[in-house]
Amino acid sequence: MMPIISATKCELFDESLKLFKMIKKTSFQSKFIIFENILFELQSLTLIQSKQLIDIIESLYNCRIIHRDIRPQNLMLDKKYERLKLIDFGYAETFNINQETKRLPIEGVISYAGLNFFSKFLLNSVAVCYEYERTFDLPCAINLIMYMTDNDVNNKLTSFKDLPSFRERMAATYSYWLDRKNIKKNYADLLNLVDNSQGSPDFGLIKNEIETYFNMLD
Repeated sequence: MMPIISATKCELFDESLKLFKMIKKTSFQSKFIIFENILFELQSLTLIQSKQLIDIIESLYNCRIIHRDIRPQNLMLDKKYERLKLIDFGYAETFNINQETKRLPIEGVISYAGLNFFSKFLLNSVAVCYEYERTFDLPCAINLIMYMTDNDVNNKLTSFKDLPSFRERMAATYSYWLDRKNIKKNYADLLNLVDNSQGSPDFGLIKNEIETYFNMLD
């Protein structure tokens, strides 16, 4: 549990999912989530947990929030209710009404970012900002699900850490995800549901494709 500190409260309740109790902003703009129960680390994801992750991203999308730091260390399990929790909103940002992109400094883990991010970053590797989409977290969540459920994906991405330069690691990661999209129809279908959406993505269809993916793992 995060320590309670003196700060201005920004409450973001979601009654249907009960994702988190509150976010607190300190004078240093740090963001804290206060959970009622002890949370446990996850080494892998089940189908139910993967769908819960998509539910979390949908809830944030509807609240016009992007997390920007989707990674295994930020996924925790509340065993009392068997609910997945997303933690560490230090890089989270909000969007104004009718705002679909927001130019921000590049922050947080980007290994699980979408192809659009990688393609623009590699065109200008000295860029310090990116035009973040409201859907930015969604391909990150999809890629993270692949990483935490498929040993081949896990081993491949882990191997890129041995490359000598940051640019080489990013290029290798981009090539890997792009090749996977070209080879794996299910993965391509998932990304297309994000990229080709008119307005809000169809999160229900995305969860259906996640289930198809898990069926192919068996």
